[in-house]
Amino acid sequence: MSISTPLPRESPPAGERRPGVNDPGERERLMAEFSIAYNGRHYEYDIYRYDHLADAVNYARLQRSKPSRDEIRSMPSREYLEDPDESQRALMATLGITFHDGAYRLGAFQYDRLADAVNQARRQLQSPTPV
Repeated sequence: MSISTPLPRESPPAGERRPGVNDPGERERLMAEFSIAYNGRHYEYDIYRYDHLADAVNYARLQRSKPSRDEIRSMPSREYLEDPDESQRALMATLGITFHDGAYRLGAFQYDRLADAVNQARRQLQSPTPV
C-alpha cells in the first residue's frame, strides 16, 4: 500500500504544489535565504539535490548552525619560551639536552618544557638499554 500524501511538516516533492504547504512567497523567501536552487526537478543546496524543499532547508540550517572555519579558534600560537639560564644550561649539559628554536631536545625528541626533557633523560640513565 502506498501513501501519496506527504507528512504534514514535509514539503511536497519538487514540481508538486499544494495550497497552504507550498506558499510561493515563503518558498521563494526560503530559497533566497539559504541559497537553494530549483532546477525543475530537484532542490539544490551546496553539492546536494533534494526532492523536498524542507530537506534542503533543514540541511542548510544545520550547516549554518555549525561554526564556520573563520569562527573556529585555531590552535594558540606557541608561547614564547625564554632561553634557559646558566643553571639550567649546566643541568642540560650533564644530561645531553640542548635548546634550539624554542624547544628542548634530547636525542631525536623535542620537548616544550625543560622538566619533561630532564625526566626523560633521567629515565634513560636508569634504564640499562636506551629507550
